Amino acid sequence: MRSGPRLSSRVGLTCPVAGWYDSPVSNAARLILAGAAILALTGCRSNRPPAIQLLSAEPDSVPRGGWSALACRAVDPEGGPVVVTWQARAGTVDPVTGDSVRYYGPDADAVDTVSVAVTDPEGVAAESSLVIVVAEGLCGGRPEVLAASSAELMVADSGSVYYVDLDGSNSTIRHVRWDGTDSGAVAVRDGEVVLLVQNELDLFVLEEKQAEKGTRQRLVRIPKDGSMPTELIELGREDSAVTALAASGDRLFFAWNDGPALQARVSSLPIAGGALAGHDSAASGAADRTEFGPLVYDAAQLCYVVSSLEPDRVAIRRLDPATGAVAVLVDAGFLSPGTIDRSDGLAVVGDSVYWSEYQQGRIGMVARDGSGPQYVVPAGSDADYVQALVAVRGYTGTRLFWLVPNDLRGLILSTGDVLRDMEHGEGPVYGLAANDWFLFFTRSDGATGRLYRLIVP
Repeated sequence: MRSGPRLSSRVGLTCPVAGWYDSPVSNAARLILAGAAILALTGCRSNRPPAIQLLSAEPDSVPRGGWSALACRAVDPEGGPVVVTWQARAGTVDPVTGDSVRYYGPDADAVDTVSVAVTDPEGVAAESSLVIVVAEGLCGGRPEVLAASSAELMVADSGSVYYVDLDGSNSTIRHVRWDGTDSGAVAVRDGEVVLLVQNELDLFVLEEKQAEKGTRQRLVRIPKDGSMPTELIELGREDSAVTALAASGDRLFFAWNDGPALQARVSSLPIAGGALAGHDSAASGAADRTEFGPLVYDAAQLCYVVSSLEPDRVAIRRLDPATGAVAVLVDAGFLSPGTIDRSDGLAVVGDSVYWSEYQQGRIGMVARDGSGPQYVVPAGSDADYVQALVAVRGYTGTRLFWLVPNDLRGLILSTGDVLRDMEHGEGPVYGLAANDWFLFFTRSDGATGRLYRLIVP
């Protein structure tokens, strides 16, 4: 007689897992196997699409034919590898797959949509898109803040921008990499740094300090790697004064007024130490006020301005330091006394030399062989009170940049188009520097200032 259900150690289960049917297993084993089966079944049903964590275009606006760096960061929730695929509606992307690629804009204005698809090993995809504006006249997106500073003296190499912050009677030379990292002091000088130039390995400064017999000037070499600075020469400001600097790989060139001799001179010193060498000179008295500067060293040649109240002396010259030969690129037949002086800008781009004229509000150009002097930005609103001329080679062609009160402007050399209102700030712009891809500048920001970076595609 059966009094109720009989429990048995054999339990029959119907399960889609192969090989598991009515098998004699322990209760613990049954639980483990059942859990594995449930995980396998639910896992097959819930393969989730990849998650896009970051999608960016740097910059998000480019000139015609310009480029932008595209980046996408995505993960597969199941831990598998993902493939990122790009497609542009008007421009092109190269390569078409990868986490970091380049977008190349078309040769016409466009508001372009770039689509991205992120696919997991099972073929499940997540999609997104971003917009890039293509238009001639755009410089390359929004400026980005790198540091807090209102420095006027700045230089930039391929990795960093170096700038001078004044603190009372001291000057701190700082640097920050173009991506905003590694900011810190390169050197602290007991005096005011008034000029700053560089070569690949070193910074060179002209610093002034009050002494018992008046202001003293010193030319100092400061290694970028933080090694001990070296004083190259000291001058007494009461009878001599340096007006401009430029550096090659092995020499520091400087323009100076030799008071006792009533001469304006261009001289140089070996960076490793050695005797002073003279390269050019002109009589300079109270009546003619002849001076040399600014100076630019490029492609083994030194280009510089001669400013004077004497009509036949005003010029832009080129020096070959190896031979000592001096050539006149622009003379008084094109320049006039008082139209250019040592506080104006000078830039060399390939076979062309550019200069700015603050008093006349214009920018000129001459070939390095002295041919074809002309004004590429004529007198008018675009260059009124022009300051701080620099050149950036960029990807799509060289651009010339300059400061005017409260604005940063540029010139696309290949087209002649002037770029205006690129920064849209309200305070004055102080300093300006550039390397081949970025423009750096400082602008007033209330009680302080900020150092910005702007990409030049």
